[in-house]
Amino acid sequence: MKNSLNERLKAHGNLIKQQNLFVYIKGVFRRWYYIHLQKKFKFDNWHVIPYELRPYAWYLVHYINNHMNIKSVAEIGCGLGDIIRNISANYKTGVDLSQEVLNCASFLDHKKSGKCKFKKGVFGKVINGIPEELDLLITVNFIHNIPEDTLKISYADILKKVKVQNIIVDGKSGKNYKYHHMHWSRIVPGYNVTVIWNSEDVTLYRLERKNNELD
Repeated sequence: MKNSLNERLKAHGNLIKQQNLFVYIKGVFRRWYYIHLQKKFKFDNWHVIPYELRPYAWYLVHYINNHMNIKSVAEIGCGLGDIIRNISANYKTGVDLSQEVLNCASFLDHKKSGKCKFKKGVFGKVINGIPEELDLLITVNFIHNIPEDTLKISYADILKKVKVQNIIVDGKSGKNYKYHHMHWSRIVPGYNVTVIWNSEDVTLYRLERKNNELD
C-alpha cells in the first residue's frame, strides 16, 4: 500500500514538472467532473482522465495550436474529445467505437463551441463523415495494440479515399506497449514520411505521396 501511494505521488509530481501547477489543478477538477459525467453517460472508466493529466495529449494540442495552421482534423479513438475539442481548426471530426463516450463528447463540445462532429466507427472503416482532404489525422493511444500488417491495411483503407497531409501517432515510449511502430515507410509505403515533431509519447509525420503512386 505504501509503495503504491509513493508511486502515485511521484507520478503526480512528474505531471506538475512536465506542465505547470495551474494546468495540473485544472485537470484534477476536470477529472472529478468527468467522474460525475460517467455516472450519467455510462462510458468506460479510463476516459475520466482529462487531457491536462495526460502530458502527451496536452503537449500535442499545444504544439498543433502554436506551430501548425490547420483547417481540418480528424481523430480516430477520440474518447471524450479532449484533444480534438481543444485544437484550433474549422472542421473537426472525432471517431470512436463507443456510442456512450461519443454521447458525452457531443455534450462537452456543445458546452464549448459545437464545432466538432462525432461519428461511431472502426479504424480503417470510417470514411463516411470524414472530409476528402485532411490537414491532420490523429491516431494515438490505441495503435500500439495493433500489429503492423493490420495497421497497414487500416491506413491504406483511409488513404485511398482521404488525402491526408500529416499524421500524429504513438511514439517510442510505453514499456507495456504490445507493438512499437517505428517504421512508417513500411506502414504507408506509397508515401514519403518525414518527422516534423516528436516527444517520447507521440510523433508528427508529414506525408507526401510518391510520384509513382499518383493516380
